[in-house]
Amino acid sequence: MSEGDEIISVRGLNASFGDRQVLHEVSFSIRRGEITLIIGGSGSGKTTVLKHLLHLYEPPKGTVYIFGKDIAEISEDEQTELYLQMGVIYQNGALLNSMTVMENIALLPQQYTDMPEELIQEMVLMKLGLVNLSDAAWLYPSELSGGMLKRAALARAIIMDPPLLFCDEPGSGLDPVSLAALDGLILELKEKLGMTVVMITHEVSSISRIADKVVFLHEGRVLFEGSRDEAMNSELPQLRDYFAKGHGS
Repeated sequence: MSEGDEIISVRGLNASFGDRQVLHEVSFSIRRGEITLIIGGSGSGKTTVLKHLLHLYEPPKGTVYIFGKDIAEISEDEQTELYLQMGVIYQNGALLNSMTVMENIALLPQQYTDMPEELIQEMVLMKLGLVNLSDAAWLYPSELSGGMLKRAALARAIIMDPPLLFCDEPGSGLDPVSLAALDGLILELKEKLGMTVVMITHEVSSISRIADKVVFLHEGRVLFEGSRDEAMNSELPQLRDYFAKGHGS
């Protein structure tokens, strides 16, 4: 693999909260056009890694490169440009309850583009169509089921056609059928829109369905990085134990 294939490169990342070190020399890479699942048990450091990738935390040691740039060294304008190339699905959906689905999804283009409102509405309806939610444009989040909320959050995350999509436990709270449907939708959108997807998850079933690559964290360390098949066939005791427990599957 050439360096040009890497859309994200994490090198020697450490993180601490008070006296407790949460990440220990974490290093991994994510290739363009792939779905990478970052997995691990509770307290393994998955969420902390994601927050560093989103530049919500500054690492005391280590470097995160996205699109070839050290995100700790970029200017404020470059950071805004970076964020517009990154869609994010948060665990709880994070939709504003006082706004309709249409209004929630329209916020980003309203704020960062000078497109006319009619065009923005067309964009929103197009994205809602992609996630099979066209009829929900004028509903409020409180009127949506759990699966519909996740799909609305997905539509919002892809409204600006970002090349990079982060998903934070997208299957949390979903029944197995809804989880499988969401996985299928993310895979379909990745192929249609040419996105690179980074998913933080504890759902073992998602690995076999959509993962190109797996990064396994255990007690703040990367113990495994490789393909889905390599992960499923690994002899690593901690990874075998993780699969055997069937976390969330």
